[in-house]
Amino acid sequence: MGFKPDEMSMEKFEELAMDLNPVIKSMEAVLNKYGIKGIASLRMSADDGYFSFNMHCSEWEYSKSGAEAPAIISLRIIKEV
Repeated sequence: MGFKPDEMSMEKFEELAMDLNPVIKSMEAVLNKYGIKGIASLRMSADDGYFSFNMHCSEWEYSKSGAEAPAIISLRIIKEV
């Protein structure tokens, strides 16, 4: 069953935000540990194991396409031809 934005009240969304706060702080600490500056993005699906993490300062990506798939790192190579 998918999420429908109109089904979540402001109070529930505020609870969600508060629960995410320590996770975000933890991620910031890890990025700082590795000297990562600038923007990093994490996209994920809570129901099927999908995630994709990348840093906007690099072409590296850490991802998993689903619950049964292995997590992988990949490097996007860009070359003008």
